[in-house]
Amino acid sequence: MQVPRLNNMLEGDLAFHAAVYYPSRRQDLDPSVILDALQGLVYANDRQVKVISCARFLDKISPRAEVISLDARRLAKRVGIHIDTEVVHNLNSESLVDIDKRLNEILQSVEDLREINVKLQDLINGIERKGLV
Repeated sequence: MQVPRLNNMLEGDLAFHAAVYYPSRRQDLDPSVILDALQGLVYANDRQVKVISCARFLDKISPRAEVISLDARRLAKRVGIHIDTEVVHNLNSESLVDIDKRLNEILQSVEDLREINVKLQDLINGIERKGLV
């Protein structure tokens, strides 16, 4: 696992999204192992996670899990739900679908940024090869 321990672990209620890339289609989609593994590295206790979203992908060459953890209260406010200190209120299946949709949009933005980064690195490498720097 390539997760460094955060000096200041995330506090409070969290929202969690994992994009899991499996080497085959045989594995079940279960983010609980990831939640447990991040405990003590990213947050003190996985009970802090109040919203969980997970997507499954196939990557035979590079199986991995890409995780986003967000402040659940800020996310909930943006999608129009209220999270109390102990209980999630007004969280119905429509809200969960909306949260999942928005988390997937965030993941797509992250993927778009990765592609831009690769293209920029290729451009820089080409400029360096031509001796223009």
